[in-house]
Amino acid sequence: RGATPYHVGTMFLMEDGAQIGFEGSYGKNGWIQFNFPVKAEKYSGRQNAIQGRTIELVKVPLSGNQVETLFIEAKRMTKTVTRYPRKVTMVWKLLHQRRGWPMFRTRKIVDCSEGVGRLLYKVGIDLRDDTNQSFDALSPSEVWSNLHAATAV
Repeated sequence: RGATPYHVGTMFLMEDGAQIGFEGSYGKNGWIQFNFPVKAEKYSGRQNAIQGRTIELVKVPLSGNQVETLFIEAKRMTKTVTRYPRKVTMVWKLLHQRRGWPMFRTRKIVDCSEGVGRLLYKVGIDLRDDTNQSFDALSPSEVWSNLHAATAV
């Protein structure tokens, strides 16, 4: 229904200045680690902004221990997530969003929003809500809005 964003992920700013990202990737069929500046470069420029292809960052207020927990868990997920959901699952998710159909629950198959939801839950930020009681049901736009609500000071 035009809700944005269409994709979510995480980025860690390391002590040496490196920026390491993690996301659920359809093309690479799983939860992956990537070089954030390289990806960010692909989204810079006027033409991408006109087409709505931009990157927005939300700084989540976390302690050093929480950030370390998240980074370790994100790295672990690159090995424990077995694959990205099949297209039929993504269509089912759309029907969940629009028609309220119940969602499948899969722990080792994650898309971008489910991965971010599961990751943040490890440090006490629960992005699920009454409509989406499982991480599998979360859309990127719901992760975005629920994260803003959860971190509002």
